[in-house]
Amino acid sequence: MLKLENLTAGLRVRGLGNSNEPVEIVAVQSFGSAAASITFRQASGCLDSLMLYEDDVTDIEVCEGPKWSFSADANLLKLASEAYRISKAYLFDPYLAVTTSEVEPLPHQISAVYQEMLPRMPLRYVLADDPGAGKTVMTGFGHGAVMSVAGQIIEAVKSGAIKHFFLVAGCDGARPGRNYFTEFVRQTPTDTVVLTLACGKYRFNDLDLGTIGGLPRLMDMGQCN
Repeated sequence: MLKLENLTAGLRVRGLGNSNEPVEIVAVQSFGSAAASITFRQASGCLDSLMLYEDDVTDIEVCEGPKWSFSADANLLKLASEAYRISKAYLFDPYLAVTTSEVEPLPHQISAVYQEMLPRMPLRYVLADDPGAGKTVMTGFGHGAVMSVAGQIIEAVKSGAIKHFFLVAGCDGARPGRNYFTEFVRQTPTDTVVLTLACGKYRFNDLDLGTIGGLPRLMDMGQCN
């Protein structure tokens, strides 16, 4: 017969609380031999407590069998464990995407992603890489491309480093020879900045326009739509 003194922390019993579901005793505070405060954890994880007397123990029974069930699908358990492991892998390898892929990135690509793009959160850049050319161009989304470096631009204008801004909102044609905007951008002076507003930038974003005081001379302000 179960006695009040037999209720100890870690014991799983049935009959405590309002339901008949098994609960786990978390702590026991005895008040002599006739009463005790029992703190227990329900199946939902919530904690509850009751004051029990010797006569109340007759309705409580110890649950037999293992605490945990191992009847779940082993493949699903493995899948969930692997997903959780991968989600935390960056804590041990910041270049996880590189080390787990079959792609061998060039040094400038690693620098562009891990040193320039990721630290700038919220991210307002798209990475446009020209495979094999050894060149990576970063362009922005919306006004964020300019506003993120607004202070530097203002100082460059005040100092005279930037003389003029060209807003290119057109697109070259698909047929050979219809490359007016590309040629225009190619001939802009080195002390000017080109701002783009259209998808035509994809025709000339491979041009090496250089920088002004660390600022790229080509800044994208969004799509034409």
